[in-house]
Amino acid sequence: MTAITEQSELTPLPLMGVGMHTTQLHKLYGILIIALLVTAIFNPDALVVWTQKLPVNPVTDVLFDAAHRWRDLMDELGLTIVFDKLREAFRFFQTL
Repeated sequence: MTAITEQSELTPLPLMGVGMHTTQLHKLYGILIIALLVTAIFNPDALVVWTQKLPVNPVTDVLFDAAHRWRDLMDELGLTIVFDKLREAFRFFQTL
């Protein structure tokens, strides 16, 4: 167990809700970044679907094209196979 050295670690921020401290928020940011990176690498189809649901404007058109290029790159590198195989295994175990 580590000792708390700064007073700011004990002070909850008003926007974070009751009982959530700044160190917990930093951990949450780290978890979210890792989850986004894993999803973007192994399941880029989710990124494409997300960009399809955005309102149509010049910025989202660029995002949509970038998401398609990213998905094609991940397919070429073979990284999407991992997610596809995991999905197949999960669906197989659901049928048992």
